[in-house]
Amino acid sequence: MIEKDTMALYYRIDTENGQYYVHNMDIIHVKHIHGFGWKGISPIDVLRNSIDYDDKIKEFSLEQLENGVKANFILEVASILDEKKKEVAFNLFRDFYKKNTGVLIEDQSMKIREVKNRDFIDPKVFEVEKITRNRIAAVFNMPPHMVGVLENVNNSSSEQMALEFIMHTLLPIVRMYEQEFDRKLLTAEQRRKGYSHKFNMNGILRADMKTRGDFYFKGVRSGYMTPNEARMHEEKAPMPGGDKLFVSRDLVPIDSPELFKGGE
Repeated sequence: MIEKDTMALYYRIDTENGQYYVHNMDIIHVKHIHGFGWKGISPIDVLRNSIDYDDKIKEFSLEQLENGVKANFILEVASILDEKKKEVAFNLFRDFYKKNTGVLIEDQSMKIREVKNRDFIDPKVFEVEKITRNRIAAVFNMPPHMVGVLENVNNSSSEQMALEFIMHTLLPIVRMYEQEFDRKLLTAEQRRKGYSHKFNMNGILRADMKTRGDFYFKGVRSGYMTPNEARMHEEKAPMPGGDKLFVSRDLVPIDSPELFKGGE
């Protein structure tokens, strides 16, 4: 809620002992997508109709499965039978089928047809479920393959799929936390001095080892990263002499040009 005189944002907290009002700078609030700036839109509310529709379709299909016809065979007789004779014929067929391990004998008075191409569940149910999964992925900004939709997935490796999730889903969320922490946990003086919060994502990004290996290789050989800095990113202990910057041409310390090949 907005305080009228100062236009400051306050949060109302309802408890068993009453209501409390907290200034916005005293609470960490990371919002989902929003259009006003002070209150995010609940993803559950956005998806509620889709999820309810999906549940209703599944419930209807289960009722069809429970109450529908599940026959495996059709017995075709030459004459019209009353209910009692139908029951006798059914029991004879069932007992004979069980005793003869599935082998049936057909005579002129009775023909047996197997029921084929039965669809206990309407295939459209799976289409509805796929649509629901795609909507969930869209609302949470997730790649569809993370919620089980694997159509059109052509990534070369599981590492690339994981990297896509990190780049498009996790990093935007992490950035929102960083901005919220910078705004509410740092003083104005600290922000002027350049202080900021930054989450270390290296442990997660390590999944793509080939890309990280190329990054370290180029960084060390190009002189903008020391070997120990590369080791630090991989949580390895520093090595003696690893705090110097190197350049290519046999990798000599950048402050020792006399060691270049040829002594120049």
